Amino acid sequence: MRTITYLFGIFLLITQNCKGQNSVKEKDSVYYYLDTAAVAIKDRMVFKDSLEHGISYYIPCRCNLLGSNINFEKSKFAKSKPITLAEFKKINTVSITDLLSIVVNKIKDKSKLTSYFIIEPSGKAMKISQVLLMDPRRTEEIDKGGVYLKPIKN
Repeated sequence: MRTITYLFGIFLLITQNCKGQNSVKEKDSVYYYLDTAAVAIKDRMVFKDSLEHGISYYIPCRCNLLGSNINFEKSKFAKSKPITLAEFKKINTVSITDLLSIVVNKIKDKSKLTSYFIIEPSGKAMKISQVLLMDPRRTEEIDKGGVYLKPIKN
């Protein structure tokens, strides 16, 4: 009788539905229009660098928790999707101030799922690329070339 009770208990545990794994979180999408050709270098707020592993977009703003730049990266293997001007006009893009606000809130609350897209002009059309928001790094890490050196306590 005892074994039947144990087997029944194990059967109940195995057949339970796990609600936490089945829930789907809503994902926000943020679109930012970046036109580096139309803005003079001295007036730019977002900069674009080519890296070995892809492209880096950064905003020189020390407004996140660790006081470092806000970085987005696109892998060199990620493809940009061409879109027409009509499709572009249907997309709700955010301003630079809205983008900064969204990013700072995302850094504070990592439970929100957010996809970031950068739209750039490409000839007479546009191209849209998904980018990743990089985690902020301590300014010491950036200053020391990626190595954070803790002070030695005597």
